[in-house]
Amino acid sequence: MIMDVCAARQKYMCYLEEERVRKSKDQMSLKRKNLTDEIGELKVKKLRLVSEANALCKSADKYSAKAESVKSMSEIRHLVAKSNSHRKTSKDKLSEAEKVDKALDEKLALLKNS
Repeated sequence: MIMDVCAARQKYMCYLEEERVRKSKDQMSLKRKNLTDEIGELKVKKLRLVSEANALCKSADKYSAKAESVKSMSEIRHLVAKSNSHRKTSKDKLSEAEKVDKALDEKLALLKNS
């Protein structure tokens, strides 16, 4: 009977160890999944910011070209102001895209280390 109890205890200890290892693996896979989801979101955000910045830059160029062809001084001022506003917003979006790129690099490094 003592042998049966020892064997049952040994099986139970093995079971507990397997459960501990399984939980650890599940937790690591969940962390990895969360990291990959965050990386995907950051990539999408970066692409969106860059495309918006490019669109704003094109719009600013369009307003500048329009300002060159207009004769009215008040309309020129208005178009140049719009152009400058679009360029400033474009620069802001590009700087934000750079910040997102740095965050993306950090997340990729975390994923690589885990």
